[in-house]
Amino acid sequence: MMTKSMIQIQETTTNLDGTFNLVLAQDQRIIRLHSSRPKAEADKIFAQLTPSSQAYFIGGLGFGYLLEKILEETTAICLIYEPISIIFETVLKIRPELKLILENPRVVLIQKVMSIPQIIQNKKLNDISFTIHRPYNELFPDQFIELKDNIIVGIRRYEMGNSTLLRFGKIWTKNFFRNMHRYFKSQKLIPYLGWASQKPAIIIGAGPSLEEALPFLQKQQNHALLIACDTALPMLQQAQINPDFVITVDPQEKNSLYLRYSSNKNHILVADPAIHDSTFEGYKDQNIILMDSIFPLYTPFEDFWGHCGLLASGGSVSTSAFDFARKIDADPIVMVGQDLSFTKKKSYSSGNVLSEFSRTTHHRLNSYHSVQAQATHTDHSQRIKGRLPNTTVCADSRFMLYRDWFSLEIPKSTAQVIIAGMEGAYLEGAQHTTVEKAFSLLTKDIDKKTIAPTTPISKEQYIKFIKDIFIMTNTLIPTCAQILISIKKAYASKNLDIALKESARLQQQLSLPENHKLSLFISVAIQESIQLAQNINPNTSKQEHLQILLDICKDTFEALKSLNHQIKKSQKFIAK
Repeated sequence: MMTKSMIQIQETTTNLDGTFNLVLAQDQRIIRLHSSRPKAEADKIFAQLTPSSQAYFIGGLGFGYLLEKILEETTAICLIYEPISIIFETVLKIRPELKLILENPRVVLIQKVMSIPQIIQNKKLNDISFTIHRPYNELFPDQFIELKDNIIVGIRRYEMGNSTLLRFGKIWTKNFFRNMHRYFKSQKLIPYLGWASQKPAIIIGAGPSLEEALPFLQKQQNHALLIACDTALPMLQQAQINPDFVITVDPQEKNSLYLRYSSNKNHILVADPAIHDSTFEGYKDQNIILMDSIFPLYTPFEDFWGHCGLLASGGSVSTSAFDFARKIDADPIVMVGQDLSFTKKKSYSSGNVLSEFSRTTHHRLNSYHSVQAQATHTDHSQRIKGRLPNTTVCADSRFMLYRDWFSLEIPKSTAQVIIAGMEGAYLEGAQHTTVEKAFSLLTKDIDKKTIAPTTPISKEQYIKFIKDIFIMTNTLIPTCAQILISIKKAYASKNLDIALKESARLQQQLSLPENHKLSLFISVAIQESIQLAQNINPNTSKQEHLQILLDICKDTFEALKSLNHQIKKSQKFIAK
């Protein structure tokens, strides 16, 4: 960030129309904050912005004339990035009424570039009109390049979160019902909070640089707690390295391959409750830690087994592994195999189960190497700051998401965070060093004794609840089928009034107090249709409206049948 000494305020001027301006000096340059007619300038900029945007991002507040225009003409959120306090403080002294404008709940003042993705995600923004005051772009060119990248990352993160829910909603539901019974016998995360106070930990990812770290891990595996991402487990076991904890969070069945055929399952598996049930094969109950879930479906069930503890999620198993190391109070935290880039044009270390499997599934017209080349092509990736001075590395949007999560979270950590390996993306707040130097800090054996297993919890009330939900679905399925037939007829005859009436009847059934928890399950399963319904507005055509109502009813009917089926199928798991 620019320092005050690099920018000087030479004078304050008043324009003929009563507006204000600042004359700034930087490196023997004279720069004016506004034109001689700032309000006309604001009108011109506003006319060039995308109308009816969800939010407007203003790079540089100036005297606030553009902000006033946007607040007057729209109902959108205004994100203001102000890069340096000397300009901001001077402006508020000259124009104190601006303080009231900044207190508007639609205004968000941003002072740290790295906080932008989280703000965008929290406010669920994916339609942002963007402008930078030209003088600010001249004063702070590097910051505003980074700022644009962070806005893009924030939008991608929000959209990726939505798409993840849409993509995995049904998988989560199926896996969760099959895994719930494990809460009553497995361990909780909470007892491990602070358990490893001041003990060193190594987080092991499956990035290409893991190969360099394997010999050091072999020799010094007793000098630190080994916390492995599930993706790294096959390579570790091949090298006869036994991790203490393995973290797994991905709900897809293919992800279970990393653990299903593991030859040694004496480690503790820290798992999200929605992973594929086959992942647990071969694990003893006392060697499983189940965490809470952010999945909406989880809430109605939590009371049956109590709060377990939650790991933060940044979209990757490595972010959850890092949060686990923080939660157990490990210090220092050394990270290996965390490239977050296409090191040597690879995304995983050699020996990764799914990468090796993909080599056998591609053919000569769609070879493994062509897929890798496409992933690292400039159209699909970009250059970001590397760990070595004055270097850049190749990364895609996924890696940038993870990089930004780490760069936000590492500075918040009380532990020393060391990135072992000089290839890969630079992470703010971490110490970057070679693998050899990182492992030279780990010189002593440590006590790795884990916490004794707890007594299993009764699941009598849980079984009763599941049976009640099963009865509710049996009752609602015939009613929903009748409503669906009526809406199909209304769609065919283009009768929107009947379709709306029947949709309201369905909503009324789901809104009954006795069906409240059931409606939570349904809303998760029909997220895509719900999002379409939220887009209905006065300009939506009758045909589109009818189609959305029909889709919601169809999806609800299918969700009820699916839930009924999942409960029926999960009976053998519940009985365990």
